[in-house]
Amino acid sequence: MSSDVAEKGYLKQFIKGGSSGLLVKGFGLGTKALMQFLLAAWLSAKGYGIYSYVVTLTFSLSVFGQLGLQTVVLRFIPTFKSEKNWNKLYGILYIAFRIGFISGVFLLIGSEYIVWLLRARLGHTLLISLQVGLLLVPLLVLSGLRQSALQSFKSIFKSRFPEMVLIPITIIIGAGILYVFNIATAINLIYIRIVVVFVGFLLGMIWLFREMPFSLRNVTPEYNSKEVIYVALPLLLASSMELILNKTDILMLGFLKPMEDVGIYNLSLQMASLTSFGLTSVTLVAAPMISEYYKKNDIENLKNTVSITTWTSTVFSIGAILVIFFIGNSILTMIGNEFSTGETALWILISGQFLNSITGPVALLLAMTGHQKQFSKVIIISSILNIILNYLFIPVLGIEGAAVATMISTILWNIWMSYDVWKFLNLKPSILTRPSLSSLKL
Repeated sequence: MSSDVAEKGYLKQFIKGGSSGLLVKGFGLGTKALMQFLLAAWLSAKGYGIYSYVVTLTFSLSVFGQLGLQTVVLRFIPTFKSEKNWNKLYGILYIAFRIGFISGVFLLIGSEYIVWLLRARLGHTLLISLQVGLLLVPLLVLSGLRQSALQSFKSIFKSRFPEMVLIPITIIIGAGILYVFNIATAINLIYIRIVVVFVGFLLGMIWLFREMPFSLRNVTPEYNSKEVIYVALPLLLASSMELILNKTDILMLGFLKPMEDVGIYNLSLQMASLTSFGLTSVTLVAAPMISEYYKKNDIENLKNTVSITTWTSTVFSIGAILVIFFIGNSILTMIGNEFSTGETALWILISGQFLNSITGPVALLLAMTGHQKQFSKVIIISSILNIILNYLFIPVLGIEGAAVATMISTILWNIWMSYDVWKFLNLKPSILTRPSLSSLKL
């Protein structure tokens, strides 16, 4: 069917809505990559490994603490906003942040207790780093919910600015000062990170209050707890398994191998993630659009959203791969000879990320169109496979084993979800599908 948006030039609307998101995401990824490279050079492989492990663990715990509510917020707010149902919109925000705060504090207390029980098995530096770093968990839980809320209001720049720009720039400055005074250690950087994340959270909340419709200020929150739980629990399971899928390599490397290996592998992983820049950027814009068009049964614009997202991610991925091909090894060697041993793992990881880019936002499509159970099924099986492969490969192959396990799991879930999107939504999320001509009118 032909819609008004398509007739006005869908691509123009997409670019207008996504330019700020692409700008902040692009600048943020560049800044974060620079931060990772500088930290690796200033801390050495072991220090960088400890810092990376703590950051990965606290982020992982925060995803569990969000209980799947971040996707609930992203899914329902655009719908309630279009319906002007302010009571339910405020209700979703109210229950999400309330539950998120409680779960974040609970995880903090529980995690600190577990670390205390394991204190005899942990080295002094890692022990102190974990005890201090776990203070990030409640902040990260609430920050994740705040990101989803701003994204659902289509305020893409503000949703990502603290995490993509403010935090990495401030950490770079702080780490540089510490390096100059010869006190650049993992624990000192974690102290800086806690302060900066707190400031970023406050800034993000101020922006969120300003983005809320004025009508929300005088309404009573209305929410159906059973409905929220019914939607959130499968998404919690899915987000937990997705987390395992993405973070198992780092966490298991830290358990099975020295922290030096964690540092070397994480730097290769960060460089490989640059190839998925396009996908992660445009999905910030595409997520609320997919939810809105699916609810309105606007199939043409839904297809255009998927197609443009996939083509954009593929172009950016190819560009990043070419850059890494020519200067990737030189960058690793410049940072430190020990990091150059991660080049093989780098290219293994890039292989999986490239397939992720050319298949497009398949995971987002299933999660945002009421197929969260099928989404969960794929993620659970892929995550279990990832754990098994990491357990088998890491002791034998080290960082290359972790990379192979991650690559195989990534290929599996992308192909499987692509099939499910075609089966359930009759969409072909790949570069083989082009957007309609009407959508390309600028």
